[in-house]
Amino acid sequence: MIVNLAQFSNQTQTIIRQFLNMHPVPQVPSWIACAEQLKAKGRHLEAAVIMDLIAVKYGRDTARRQWKQCMGVNIGDCGKGSGFASNAVAMGYGPVLLMGSLFVGVGDRISVCHILEGWKPSIDLDEVRKTGLRLANVRLSSAAYTLVVAVDDTLYTIEDNVLKPVMTFERKIMGLSEGLDSGEILVLVAAVSPVFAPDCILVRGIGKTPEAVPLPNVQQKLFGDCVAYDEGWVTCNGGMQNSEVRFIHPDGSWETRFAHEKRVLRVACSERGPVSIDADGQAFLWDGETVIEDRHFAVDLLPQEVLEHISEYQAGVDWGRGILYLNDKAEQIEHVDAWQLSDVEIAHNAFVYQIYPSRSGLCAALLGDGYFHFWNLEQNCVVASWQMPELLGEAEDWRTLLDNKIRLSIEDDPRIRKIVVDDI
Repeated sequence: MIVNLAQFSNQTQTIIRQFLNMHPVPQVPSWIACAEQLKAKGRHLEAAVIMDLIAVKYGRDTARRQWKQCMGVNIGDCGKGSGFASNAVAMGYGPVLLMGSLFVGVGDRISVCHILEGWKPSIDLDEVRKTGLRLANVRLSSAAYTLVVAVDDTLYTIEDNVLKPVMTFERKIMGLSEGLDSGEILVLVAAVSPVFAPDCILVRGIGKTPEAVPLPNVQQKLFGDCVAYDEGWVTCNGGMQNSEVRFIHPDGSWETRFAHEKRVLRVACSERGPVSIDADGQAFLWDGETVIEDRHFAVDLLPQEVLEHISEYQAGVDWGRGILYLNDKAEQIEHVDAWQLSDVEIAHNAFVYQIYPSRSGLCAALLGDGYFHFWNLEQNCVVASWQMPELLGEAEDWRTLLDNKIRLSIEDDPRIRKIVVDDI
């Protein structure tokens, strides 16, 4: 990613010129104080650039030592991702974005990374392991502002890194929806017979007194066919009519809308709210149960094999830029089939595989390096404090960042920041 200082405000450009051209050169604490002031105003990229430019006057080693003091992230972690995505991609769920942190299940633990403070101690799941067995079937979500974890047949919440059982089911948990702030979540448990669909159960009272409410008429997969919004869930497929969008309410009731003329393929989260996409590529942005905007995506350009297996693909939407992201499940990130669709064209296995906007305003992205990253939708790149600055990178950083099957130049890599200072 190239950052041209001309894109900043006149005030910031003036500050940078002063820091680079004053004699004597301002001391390092002055650079840090300026960056912290910009950061406090929400101007994170400008703050990061100030910290980068310390290297111009004081050298890379000095700038690297000062990075965490202001940006909250160890410089050695920049660009390298905020969570290993292999388990999540194989099981078909994204990271959980909650209270500024990104949670990802990795084997017998949950990694925890805070967007402003860096890596936190991981959450150990070993205490719920059954003797001699490898932990499997671990799924993550959130509800009532707390992390929710499913292990085998039991639902847990995690508070202060301590697992607290919420409810145990008679059969294994096969899926979790995104939960609601009011404390509800949809849980899929294995069917009593292979010929039946998994049972969907509404669990209410997360964080209080839990209650299970079976939903016999709901047959969601909770993978690309269910998106939470403030007042419930927007769903498609699940035994409904092809063109139907169903709204499930926190009390278990539901109702339908027929905005689409063709079969609804997927529902997805965007930075603006839930989106439904049909077989013609018609996409509707919903506010509650009302369509407020529409777009078109070039669904017709997808290979027939993808369209035939579209129910196996997760979806995310960058509504502002008009991009639909699709990816399937895979045991290894190298085998993920990912697509980007605009109004008129598609791209296969571009470096950004999927995005995960959230109702909290945070966004993550799954990149071709096999990691989740905190993502800036407006600038279409990794957030500034988590990018590796070209001025600060060492040989080992570049070996790690550039060792993936998708070869990108530094200028095109959303994990790396290159500053153009020719006009300063």
